[in-house]
Amino acid sequence: MVCLLYTNETTKRKERESVSNVTPLRAVVLAKFRSVHAFAEALKWSDSKAFRIVNGIQDPTASEISAMIRCLQITDPAESLRVFSLD
Repeated sequence: MVCLLYTNETTKRKERESVSNVTPLRAVVLAKFRSVHAFAEALKWSDSKAFRIVNGIQDPTASEISAMIRCLQITDPAESLRVFSLD
């Protein structure tokens, strides 16, 4: 029971942290795909790779950025700069 309580509290804390740390990329991904998993599938990436990039843990390469721009159907250059924090 104590272990379950700890897990629930940890999960709640992580959810609060993730809500307060939503990056522009994560917001667009979740708006269009509703989950990082669905986004990863669309790109044919592993869930862990997509999670690391979407959550800012790993910087994407130029080719990964291009793939995400196509997948997210971002056509406005200013929007690309905003989503990928390149401005």
